[in-house]
Amino acid sequence: PRHSGQVPESQQRRYPEDEWIRAIQVGLNQRAGAKYHKVKHIRLVGMLIALYVRDKHMDYIQDVEAQMAGTGLMGMMGNKGGVAVRFQFHNTYICVVNSHLAAHADQVEKRNQDYAEIVSKLEFSDGKTILDHNTVFWMGDLNYRLIGNDFVDDMMIRDLASNGSLEELKKLDQLHEERESGNVFAGFTEGEIGFRPTYKFDPGTDNWDSSEKNRPPAWCDRILWCGSDVEQKCYRSHPLLKLSDHKPVSSVFSVAISVIDVDKHRQVFEEVSREMDRLENDSIPVASLATNELVYHDVRYREEQSRVLEVSNIGQVPMQYSFVPKLKEEAYCRPWLWIKPAVGFVYPNKSVKITMTMFVDTESVAALTAGDEKLEDILIFHLEGGKDYFVSITGRFVKTCFGIGLDFLLAQALHVREIPVGDLLGGLAEDPRSATARVQKRIQIPKELVFLVQFITDRGMDMENLFLESGTRHDLTQLVEYLDTGLEVYTGPVNAAAEALLLFLEALPEPVIPFLHYQRCLEASNQYLLCRQVLTKLPPLHQRVFMYIIKFLKDLIALSDKNRLETKFLASLFGNVLIRPPKPIAIKLAASKRSQSSASKKASAFLYHFLVER
Repeated sequence: PRHSGQVPESQQRRYPEDEWIRAIQVGLNQRAGAKYHKVKHIRLVGMLIALYVRDKHMDYIQDVEAQMAGTGLMGMMGNKGGVAVRFQFHNTYICVVNSHLAAHADQVEKRNQDYAEIVSKLEFSDGKTILDHNTVFWMGDLNYRLIGNDFVDDMMIRDLASNGSLEELKKLDQLHEERESGNVFAGFTEGEIGFRPTYKFDPGTDNWDSSEKNRPPAWCDRILWCGSDVEQKCYRSHPLLKLSDHKPVSSVFSVAISVIDVDKHRQVFEEVSREMDRLENDSIPVASLATNELVYHDVRYREEQSRVLEVSNIGQVPMQYSFVPKLKEEAYCRPWLWIKPAVGFVYPNKSVKITMTMFVDTESVAALTAGDEKLEDILIFHLEGGKDYFVSITGRFVKTCFGIGLDFLLAQALHVREIPVGDLLGGLAEDPRSATARVQKRIQIPKELVFLVQFITDRGMDMENLFLESGTRHDLTQLVEYLDTGLEVYTGPVNAAAEALLLFLEALPEPVIPFLHYQRCLEASNQYLLCRQVLTKLPPLHQRVFMYIIKFLKDLIALSDKNRLETKFLASLFGNVLIRPPKPIAIKLAASKRSQSSASKKASAFLYHFLVER
């Protein structure tokens, strides 16, 4: 299953999950006559779900699994995203989600996108997604705000919240508006809100935000559900708890659970088994595919493109299908293709729509840009007890500067999509006609990197959450398009430029610290002088780029009182994109979380020396 990537250690340490787990356990077991057992818990930075079950129900809980999905910077950073625990109770499948969506009043589109990404990316080991369960509970800091209009300003929102004028406030609620428009949480229900907004307070008080930003109140903290036979018993806030700038919310539900009658189940099972044996002798599963070829046009870096393959069961028996790997291959499809659902069960005269999403990410872009790989694949659609069917996948990849080496980019004055294909794959194109090209020539740093760093320097050095909040897909697409073509100068949000900077550095086929020097970096990470010696061994261009990034990060740190960026956080974030292991080492590290964590810390330490050096 796809899930979020590594989370910086500095973020993980802020939230001591063991203390929460102990407090919950003690609180639950203090209830008279009740004993609870922790079955599962999962945490992604500040998001935590802990599943506790009363002892009398333990025998009926099974198929418990936890997964996570990050939607923060680069779609990986754990500051935003969701965690989920799913389980089967008797014969009912339940999934509980806790999420933290994008902040700030004007980021409603990004919140909607975060929700969609969590639904799309969070997948369990059996291929099920969040919405594939009988009942789903979704809670968390959803961050939807109360937005004023021509008649109501922020000050009036405060007054309405203080006076308990809830009905007037509900008319200004972003989540209500977005749900009504069908943009988010389709099919979910939220109970009647009968409590004051839960955000934002001065911590330790019941006073609305008195900081310089003076944020208006909002119902950021919400609980929704979908599924039948669910009754909400209560939905309330807890204003007496004052540790945070939020007031927590809680809800109690009554859920109808499907319980199997064991005797009837055995009887029906035997009858069905006899009937299936008879049918199996008479027929085998047969499928009809609407097409055996899917074509994708103009596939761009980090831009999803989907096609639907409809498969019908035209046989007389239910068919179970799956996509299976080709001979001598481990995966059933290329890493740039997502298939949902990849396994399934279809009854006779019914059909299933399988979504095939092509998405070129950092893992694939370098090989596609270099022409070493093409967007081509043959899928094997396998019927259990039946025949195999073949589906051809082809796509045209739109070339991009992401995934091209520093040396080649430095030699180019043209933007990558202006360069003839022959030159892109083998030669060089010189045409120093633009201002960015002249800057590139003067400081000997690729113009794409210069633009990203300069854009952030000019517009966002003092911006809070600069490397914590990602931009929208639309913003990132516009920025990548400008870097690749030079047309329509990008003027959008700084967050997209911050994300693009990290993606650009991570996509380099040869990292800023070349693979050859990776092990030396780790070995030198405990002494600054040794780190300096490693730096002197790098190729001149890589030295310049490294020090260019270091200067940029130092300028950020100098404004840490405004942007709240910690030196250790930046060292961890950039250390792991500037210093990456060669593929054989990366494969070994992936097999051991302890080794992976140790290598990550050493890469961070290497960079940290340069950030604190005067």
